Amino acid sequence: MKQKPAVLITGASSGIGEAAAKHFSGLGHDVVLAGRNKERLEKLASSLKTKTLVLAIDIRRGPEIEFMIHESLKAFPHLEIIINNAGVYDRHGFLETTEDMWAKLNETNLLAPIRIMRAVLPSLLKKKSGVIVNVASTAGLRPVSGVSAYSTTKAALIHLTQSLALEYAAQGIKFHCVCPGIVDTPIHGGKAKEMDSLHPMGRVGTSEEVARALYYLACESSWMTGVILPVDGGISLT
Repeated sequence: MKQKPAVLITGASSGIGEAAAKHFSGLGHDVVLAGRNKERLEKLASSLKTKTLVLAIDIRRGPEIEFMIHESLKAFPHLEIIINNAGVYDRHGFLETTEDMWAKLNETNLLAPIRIMRAVLPSLLKKKSGVIVNVASTAGLRPVSGVSAYSTTKAALIHLTQSLALEYAAQGIKFHCVCPGIVDTPIHGGKAKEMDSLHPMGRVGTSEEVARALYYLACESSWMTGVILPVDGGISLT
């Protein structure tokens, strides 16, 4: 039986990243778990069914990203799936934002995925195979008051995803983007449930629902690239 491709997931210690790790591992994929909380990553690794590699890194640091990709490929030469999930959220009015806030959001939500993709693409191009799925947000699909800095980084990530999908389609590399609505994860500080009514379907989402969408795009969408997929209970329609 052909070995399934390994997957690298950033922001794997909680929320969508953790759910994705469990989903991919449960379906037979070896998993690289990347994030800042080593203890949580190791606890997650111990619960998974396949081989894992734990890498406690800060994705805002370029050298640590180079280290992550090097170690991932050394451990799993069959690494062909990248889930750029790690991100930070900020809610401030435009005049309340500072340059430091913009820099942090840009470094985490946009520049880190750029660095990761640049570091891993040479390996994928040699194989002429691979899928990169970026996690953006419905806030990157249409204007949302009070989150201009956050939504700008996510909108840029969406545009970049489709640009790269065009650029590398002929070389066998696919790029997709999942845009969650409000999901009950730690990024919302336990307040996600208060936002049920914002969604036409009447509730916030779960990490597992987003994880299934990530898996579909990474493993089951053979004739698709450049897909921007809202997983959002209809909130992007409002």
